[in-house]
Amino acid sequence: ECGTMPCVYDRNVVQFYRYIPPERPPPHVHVFARGLEGILAIETGALIAGKLKSRDLRYAQSVIAQHRDALLQGFRDATAYKSPQRID
Repeated sequence: ECGTMPCVYDRNVVQFYRYIPPERPPPHVHVFARGLEGILAIETGALIAGKLKSRDLRYAQSVIAQHRDALLQGFRDATAYKSPQRID
């Protein structure tokens, strides 16, 4: 965990975290990789804030695409002050 952000994915130097409760819509995850942080929309995979290296952004987007339903459920759980389940 990273403070109030439980880690929901940790693989290949890329980590996904989520605040409980989320600080703002749209449904998103905080992605940390190689010292950089990006906030990615779960529904589209778009980078909505921050910065990631292009290869890490593409990897994070592929993880989001593969686990979109679970990530959206995790966002709903976090909104309800429940700890989201890991996806890895």
